[in-house]
Amino acid sequence: MKQIYLFYLFLIANAVLAQNTWKPKYTFQDNFSTSEVFFVTSEKGFVGGFSNDAKASLYYTANGGTTWTEIFKKNNVKFQLTSLFFINENLGWAIQGSDLYKTVNNGGVWSKITINFTQNGSLKKLFFKDQNNGILTTSKGILVTTDGGATWSLEQFFDNSNNLLVFGNYSIDRATGKGYAIVNDKFIYETANYGINWTQVFTMPATAITPKAYKFTKIDYRGVAVGDYLYNIFGTDEYDGTTFVKTDDVWQKVPNNFLRFNPAASFSNDLFFGYTEGKIYNAVTKEVSYTLPSDFIADFSFIDNIGYAIGVQSIYKYDASVLSTEKFDYNKNLIIRNTDNKTIVFNTTISEPVSYSIYDISGKLISKENNILLDNKTVNFKNTGVYLVKITHSQNVISRKVLIN
Repeated sequence: MKQIYLFYLFLIANAVLAQNTWKPKYTFQDNFSTSEVFFVTSEKGFVGGFSNDAKASLYYTANGGTTWTEIFKKNNVKFQLTSLFFINENLGWAIQGSDLYKTVNNGGVWSKITINFTQNGSLKKLFFKDQNNGILTTSKGILVTTDGGATWSLEQFFDNSNNLLVFGNYSIDRATGKGYAIVNDKFIYETANYGINWTQVFTMPATAITPKAYKFTKIDYRGVAVGDYLYNIFGTDEYDGTTFVKTDDVWQKVPNNFLRFNPAASFSNDLFFGYTEGKIYNAVTKEVSYTLPSDFIADFSFIDNIGYAIGVQSIYKYDASVLSTEKFDYNKNLIIRNTDNKTIVFNTTISEPVSYSIYDISGKLISKENNILLDNKTVNFKNTGVYLVKITHSQNVISRKVLIN
């Protein structure tokens, strides 16, 4: 019976390893709800949101989300910042309602920018190539700046019938200036010059069963877009999600993928995460990456090999650096040796801090330590018996059975 129970402990540990690619990183105070996240480096980033009294707040981290400091709060009126965009930890822009704001001191103070047009339409989304050059999409077209937002020029886009094109979600690579945008819900446009000019490259197709409506909702410059189809089935509206991937300059629908992702954002060349129904998925393969603990995802931010996702009050972190290097051989480079006097010694080439926990055969926690260097670490036991040792390294959980005589 004990052997069977121990076997199930190993199954549970392996199940945790299979889905635990994301880690809960930080939980904000009870009166703060998150809405947007933006990281400028893998360690430095911002989270915007609001308190339960509708006052806007902005938090900042300089250590990868381990700790956060409230750097801005608007106490007098409802003032929620959206479409956060930072060039570095000091210089950034944001939309507040129908106004545009800029900060030059790490988000502590925001100054209103006067946009020199009488009818701009509603402000949608910001993107900056550098400290001077940027675009701002609106319901009337695209505003372009070359002086950090001090002045703007209006670029209105029309189709062949002279109808105004409305830009939805878009994504541009800051390194190359190439990107894609969703236009009028059903069309994908491409830019090669940081969003100044756009060309239509794809139209979202209807399906064999005529949909009531269909649209793209999110797109990434690496060539992945998600959306949904709305059908009326026997008088009831039902949605099917869809994912399109660009391969060899051709946009193609991913077959048998009906998950309705929102939000969704790319991570690396082969990882594109989407959230739906309490889980973070790989939006292309449909594999579950992480099951949320009674939470939902409002926004993603990805930089280098690091990903961040925000829930209602929590932030989750994904570190893919281990995925881009040679796989660590735990069987060869992590040894647990039994010594005399009910003691074990860890020997490993792991050089960064890890965490470990030890359980007895009943599943009771016997010992644990966090953020320690494991090599030559000794652990003493009071009683003989079989124990389960779990070591957490990067995104991996390694389980070993030890016998104490």
